[in-house]
Amino acid sequence: MLSPDAARAAELRAECARGFEGIVLRLWPQLEVVVVRTAHGAERLYRDSLCQTDCQGLPFYCPFYQAAGALLGINLWPLEPAPQFLLCPDWAFCEFLPCLATREPRTVLLDELWEGREYGLVVTAQPGEYRCRTGEVLKVTGFHKQCPVVEPVRRESQTLSVRGESIPEEQFCQSLGRTLRMWPGARLIDYVCVESSLLGDSSGPCAPHYEVFMELQGLRDLSEGQRYRVSRTRALLW
Repeated sequence: MLSPDAARAAELRAECARGFEGIVLRLWPQLEVVVVRTAHGAERLYRDSLCQTDCQGLPFYCPFYQAAGALLGINLWPLEPAPQFLLCPDWAFCEFLPCLATREPRTVLLDELWEGREYGLVVTAQPGEYRCRTGEVLKVTGFHKQCPVVEPVRRESQTLSVRGESIPEEQFCQSLGRTLRMWPGARLIDYVCVESSLLGDSSGPCAPHYEVFMELQGLRDLSEGQRYRVSRTRALLW
């Protein structure tokens, strides 16, 4: 619907030829903020990659918190690096399951939350969603007047399944990150895990495992010692 703009096309080609580091701000110099959604596990890799390359020099802001198709909270602190959300009680009915409960857990309500504790989120929002366990885990970071302020910690519903034994992806991502810190200069761009039926010499006849495929920057041709550290990561998890 736009007419061709030869001058702008030439400008775009010239900026792309300079590389993509900070290209967003170079192409749109009046841009002030990048609006994103909440990120968990491997999603943080993509956000961090944008922050360090294409969107370098721009703040990231996540304005709303959504779960189970419902709008649950709003971020009143755009300058904070980790998004925190003020829960809005009129938008959906929320209950909370205390994590690491010592006895049979029961749900608690907004006025029963404790600062510093983690809770699983249970939502009743639209018809057909009654007391839906979203798999989201929230940490109460404080209170704004009498309303709790929460930070999404992980998504327990996002798991890797090794023949029925579920492992939270957040746990695997953190373990993989700790492993990479042992490799000087290595930066993780992306990864994927695939269940493999190819069993190594040290595996039993039925031992399940995952093959981990990684896209790395700053490191090529993993040594046997580096491969062993990845294997150790998997062994600690499974």
